[in-house]
Amino acid sequence: MSQPLRAFARYWLPLLIYIGLIFIMSSLSRRPHSFLDFIPDKLLHFGEYAVLAALTARAVYSLPKPDAWWVVLLITFLVVAILGTLDELHQSTIPRRSAEVLDWVADVSGGLTGGVFYLLFKRWLVRRAETAG
Repeated sequence: MSQPLRAFARYWLPLLIYIGLIFIMSSLSRRPHSFLDFIPDKLLHFGEYAVLAALTARAVYSLPKPDAWWVVLLITFLVVAILGTLDELHQSTIPRRSAEVLDWVADVSGGLTGGVFYLLFKRWLVRRAETAG
């Protein structure tokens, strides 16, 4: 497997699969009965988009240029905000679903939090490697 294909499979494919899962779940008329039923809707949105942001930041960091943390966070935030908007618009076309501004706020808040946590984790890993090496 070539290096670019390996990088795509490692960094971008998980992100794309996760985005696909978000939109598949959004296409359901209601949540499947599961252990998630007791978790408030806004908390699910927050967590879902926190993971999306972490995967996005991870993928963006794999690109050659973005060494500046704020560039990675800005791109991550824009991706999360756009996908959150598209997800809410998509849900408005699904029977028994609706688009809610507060869902989008939870998406973006989770995305920003997930992006920041990923960047802090990445920074911790780098410093740990520097002190160990």
